[in-house]
Amino acid sequence: MNDTESSRCTSSARIFQALWIVGYLIGTSTHTVDLLLGGTNAYSSFPDPLRLFWVLLTVLDPLVVVLILLQKQVGVVLGVVVIVVDVGVNATVYATIGGLHSLAYSVRRCSAS
Repeated sequence: MNDTESSRCTSSARIFQALWIVGYLIGTSTHTVDLLLGGTNAYSSFPDPLRLFWVLLTVLDPLVVVLILLQKQVGVVLGVVVIVVDVGVNATVYATIGGLHSLAYSVRRCSAS
């Protein structure tokens, strides 16, 4: 691999890393806003295990960001686990409940109280 190819690979890896970081920070922001608006009642229309999982994402998402920056391999492994489980949970909720609109309603209802 020559210097140009190596530079391209490094640039691509940095772009990929930045996209992952932005994605996980968006996830962190989303769950933080839900908790700020809904407080302890955030996600109250869902079963406790789902509520716990979505609250844990408020901690796991920024942890992934830190690990991607400091321990790339560990961060990537945790990031893949988090996103696969998150997509699986959200897809299951969508398939069984008919969407995540109940979540938005729950957060709005709690913040209006």
